[in-house]
Amino acid sequence: MKRCIHCGHSNEMVDYVLDWDAVCFHCGKLTWIKSGQLRMVCIKKLCDYGVYVDVGGGTEGLIHVMELSESKIQHPSDVVSVGDIVTAIVLRVDLSSRRIGLSLRRVP
Repeated sequence: MKRCIHCGHSNEMVDYVLDWDAVCFHCGKLTWIKSGQLRMVCIKKLCDYGVYVDVGGGTEGLIHVMELSESKIQHPSDVVSVGDIVTAIVLRVDLSSRRIGLSLRRVP
């Protein structure tokens, strides 16, 4: 039995996985991730506008190019490479659009 990291409510899940279906029945949020949380993520794909990362269990998130570094960069490859494991902070989790926004720049 796992507890929701938002409300602490116990969620009886047979197969607890890190995906979009792991929603707390009590508060309606994902049980395993929240804004402000630090996560170890793996860089999966580089794009001109940012990088896609695996935040856990194959669930993808996006680090926008503006959130990669304090200084202005030309391309995400200036900061990270595919396969890199980095610590990122979760900025937002949008359950309705299934998007997770993260930042490297704001990591304390």
